[in-house]
Amino acid sequence: MTPKALEEYLHALLNPQEFNDYAPSGIQVYGTREIHRLALAVTAGFHTMERAVAWGADAILVHHGLFWGKPVTITGHLYKRIKVLMEHDVALLAYHLPLDAHPEVGNAAALFRRAGITPGGRFGTYRGALIGMWGECECTPEELHARLEDIAQRPVQSFKFGPRTIKRVACVTGGGDEWFEEALEKGFDAYITGEVGEPSPYLAMEMGGNYYAMGHDMSESFGIQDLGARISEDLGIEVRFFPPEIDPRPM
Repeated sequence: MTPKALEEYLHALLNPQEFNDYAPSGIQVYGTREIHRLALAVTAGFHTMERAVAWGADAILVHHGLFWGKPVTITGHLYKRIKVLMEHDVALLAYHLPLDAHPEVGNAAALFRRAGITPGGRFGTYRGALIGMWGECECTPEELHARLEDIAQRPVQSFKFGPRTIKRVACVTGGGDEWFEEALEKGFDAYITGEVGEPSPYLAMEMGGNYYAMGHDMSESFGIQDLGARISEDLGIEVRFFPPEIDPRPM
């Protein structure tokens, strides 16, 4: 499969035309190799690219690509990242908001599936599109914390000032802090995201909410893996997930 054919498949699945994203979807660096091995990662970092090349990847698919809404010069770290791709003729594809939002392989949907939360509907409007999800479960704040740490295999930061029985949960992964107040106002018992913004601990305490922050990249590690599994099943391409060596926005 060519990079262009993979892009066409992903566009049909993720529908990027429905999103007013600030990052371009699809091919960001072209390669001419036929794709037999596809590396998956959250972020297109240099060391991740090196590991993917060493594995023999023909292309890399990420959530956080190289370009973010403004003209750039190909210098410094950006030159270094692009150079390793072009030297090895490895394509790079990226999908940002479309992967956040997808109801089956999206970041929130994949997180809910692992955490035992039943999807109920969409949540969190950004630029006219719903990019998060809400769902249902029945557990204590401590039990939800334990579930999230189990799937993350790392500490999760939480502020547990809300109901002692959690039944409805809202989620916007990554930097989803700004939707916490909306979740509280709509009566959700818990909110899951990646980062802790300055207002959120105070809102949790003052408005009676349960807030969970898994780390930006960790909260978005599951959608790209489920998307890779779908690609492997549908297209017969070998895939491998390269987990972040660090979360660049730690808690």
